[in-house]
Amino acid sequence: MKLHVKTPAPSVLKVQIFLDECGHALQEVEVSDTRSPAFLKINPFGTVPVLETDSGEMISESLTICRHLHRQWHTGLFGDSEDEQLQVELWERRAELLVYAPAIEYVHQTHPMFVGHVEQHPEWAVVLAVRAQRALAAFNEQLERTLFIVGDSFSVADITAFLGVSAFTAFGAVDLSQYAALSRWAAAVGARPSMERLRALTT
Repeated sequence: MKLHVKTPAPSVLKVQIFLDECGHALQEVEVSDTRSPAFLKINPFGTVPVLETDSGEMISESLTICRHLHRQWHTGLFGDSEDEQLQVELWERRAELLVYAPAIEYVHQTHPMFVGHVEQHPEWAVVLAVRAQRALAAFNEQLERTLFIVGDSFSVADITAFLGVSAFTAFGAVDLSQYAALSRWAAAVGARPSMERLRALTT
């Protein structure tokens, strides 16, 4: 299998972290231009990553790729029991919608590298940060009861949430010091070997 990537896209990082947590590695193909005709034949939506299976099937969307690999490798990162699986799905979805996606949009709206590529509205970025603070308060309450977001086992929900939290904190959009449990969790997750790629980008 091959993984088509474009460094340092957050969605690519998500799959790379997942792979590292599983102890697996895939051949990576760096995509120079996601809007090129050649890549659009692979993924007409022009997004990375894309998993190219041994049979030639092209699978896009980071969570879908992780699910596909999980079914092959039984990683445990989507939960073991039915109840755990349900909770992982619930909290991963919350992390995606309330933390990860808003954080990526915040970066798009504020970072100079996106000037000319997207129509930036800094005032919208402020709204995103305020909303994120409310969401993080709920995650903090959850983490007051659990070691990781879903119980005592690290899961894909932690990967999604941590990427979002990292983006917000890296740009000074949120202050984790007011959330003791979330700060404890972020320190523990950030120290995991699988986060080395992310640490390299933020140092």
